[in-house]
Amino acid sequence: MATATTYGARDHARAQQGSRAEAMPVVPAGDWPAPPCEAGHLVWAETVAGGNYTHRVLARGTELRLTDLRGDACAHLLLYAADRPWERLNVADTVKVQWNAYLGEGRLLLSDQGRVLASLIADTSGRHDALCGTSTLVRNTERYGDGTRSPTPLPDGSCSSSPPPRTAWNHGTCHPRSPSSRASRSATTAPSTSPARPAPAAA
Repeated sequence: MATATTYGARDHARAQQGSRAEAMPVVPAGDWPAPPCEAGHLVWAETVAGGNYTHRVLARGTELRLTDLRGDACAHLLLYAADRPWERLNVADTVKVQWNAYLGEGRLLLSDQGRVLASLIADTSGRHDALCGTSTLVRNTERYGDGTRSPTPLPDGSCSSSPPPRTAWNHGTCHPRSPSSRASRSATTAPSTSPARPAPAAA
C-alpha cells in the first residue's frame, strides 16, 4: 500500500498536485472558467456535490450566485448574522412580512430579529418555494395521493366529494437555475444541496 508509511503518504499527496475533482473549491477563485465578473473581484468559487454543504462568511454587499448546471438541483440556504450567530434566517417571518411564499427578485430574506440578512437581486428560476422545499410529484403522490376528490359517506348514507388533502397541491420540483442574492449585513451563508453547483461569489 503506497500510503502505509509517512513517506509513502507524503509522496502520494504530492502526486495529487494539480488534480481536480468535480466538486471542490477553485483556488484562486479567479481561475473559475468564465467568471461572472472581473477575476479580481471574485472571492469564492466552488462546486458543491449533491447532498453536501459548504459555508462562507460574506461581507456586506457581496453577491452570491447559485447555478444549477444540469437542471435537477435544489439548493437549501441558511443565513446567520456573522457577528451574532444566534440571529438567523427566519423563513416564517420572511413569508409573513412580504405576504409571499414564492421568493424571487426584489424579495428580502429576514432574520428572526426582523432585520434584512440578504436581498434577492436576480432570479432566472421563479420557483423558490419558501414553505415546501424539495419535493417531487412521485414522492407527494405516494404520501398524499393524487389530489383527486374521494367520496365521503354522509350520515344519511349518501356520498359527497371531500376536498383533496391540503398538502396534495405541492407537486412542484425545486429547480433554482440561477438565483442571486446580496448580503445586506455581514452574514454567514451555509448552502447545502441536492446536486447543485454554486457559481462564484462576486464582491
